[in-house]
Amino acid sequence: MPVEKVTFNDVWYNNLISKSDEKNILLDKFKEIVRGSFSSCLEIGLGTTSHFADSLSKSFDKYIVIEKEDVKIELPKNVELINKDWEEVKLKQKFDVIIASHVIYYFDDKKKAIQKIFDSLMPNGVALFVVNGKDADYGPLKTKFSELVNNKYTFTYDELRNILDSKNFKEYSIPSKIKFDKPIDLFDTLKLSFDQYPEEYTALKSKMLKYFEKHFSTKKYLTINQKIFVCKNNPWEKLIRHEDCELTIKGTPIIVRDKVFTPDPKITYSTSQILNNLPNVKNKTVLDIGCGTGIIGIHCLKNNAKMVVFADNDKNAIKNTRFNLELNNITENFELIESNLFEKISGKFDYIFANLPISDEAFKLNTKNIALKFLTQCKNHIHQNGKVFFCWASFSEINSIKKILNTLRYTYTIQQEDRLGFTWFLIEISF
Repeated sequence: MPVEKVTFNDVWYNNLISKSDEKNILLDKFKEIVRGSFSSCLEIGLGTTSHFADSLSKSFDKYIVIEKEDVKIELPKNVELINKDWEEVKLKQKFDVIIASHVIYYFDDKKKAIQKIFDSLMPNGVALFVVNGKDADYGPLKTKFSELVNNKYTFTYDELRNILDSKNFKEYSIPSKIKFDKPIDLFDTLKLSFDQYPEEYTALKSKMLKYFEKHFSTKKYLTINQKIFVCKNNPWEKLIRHEDCELTIKGTPIIVRDKVFTPDPKITYSTSQILNNLPNVKNKTVLDIGCGTGIIGIHCLKNNAKMVVFADNDKNAIKNTRFNLELNNITENFELIESNLFEKISGKFDYIFANLPISDEAFKLNTKNIALKFLTQCKNHIHQNGKVFFCWASFSEINSIKKILNTLRYTYTIQQEDRLGFTWFLIEISF
């Protein structure tokens, strides 16, 4: 049975909200979650009341509501309204907090719309998603109706969990109640919950009333567990968790596979900093350690390097590099080695380029220990008069790296550039 696009029905919405304590219990939880030093909030989907905005806007310097339907109520003076569809609107600013309560159901492309929410968050900002759970009374009720219409129902809760699978989130479950006097009252109140099949819901009225009478008439209320997903925006998440994508870096096309470090200059500057300062590698031997997609070593081969060894401890990266070598029609003068730093590396090189993990949070690693091990061992794999290029950034303290370099008595220079809100350091070590 085909499902028509769901449109918002304000009469059904008002009827449901007037019989439920949903708004109040959600507001109390929102206040608990967002208390602190947040300055801006975006609320997606207003409905017919400004319940959240009336209270929450007092805690923010800036509060914006995006609502695609006509708004017939007066909003607080400090609340800005953008009367557009979330999936189409273009925003210039980012927000500390974004609230998407019971709107995911209406998105045409849920995955894309949710990613847009994360893209609109400030670093370390918080997104609050709310959907109905599939437990308590609501889940069995929706399942029963789907059986009656002979069409399996996909819970928005399951869709949201699948989309957020790669994100770090905390889930809260808070019971809300819809009160009623008679089953017929509950039938009318729940029309919004069955707006995918309004004609079928009406046609099945007698069977639905029997279900309500059997399960709810004694207690006079129906329980819906409000599922709140709290997601903190990790600005580095997309470094290694992303869709497979195509990039062109300094004229070189590559494919970046999911779970492989992306050199995308919109996200990180470390790769670009090395490539922008690439020395003359003609007839030189090169070790590209932590090669990821292979972009640095591929550039070296295109610049007539004598030999490039690509090394990474992740087999996905090695496969990705192999693919990109083939993509760029490179068939010789290279070797691929799956190695934890220098563990399986033999011989010495004229240049070593190291684009290693910098952020503990992004890689779930102690990156300073990795840097210490690399810097201690690199001297054993570099020719006399050779050079090592090594990246770092201000979100992971640079003084600890300087201390290691000084302890090892290395001769080095540090070039720094401000990009993407951070300072990036290119360390050049001479031997």
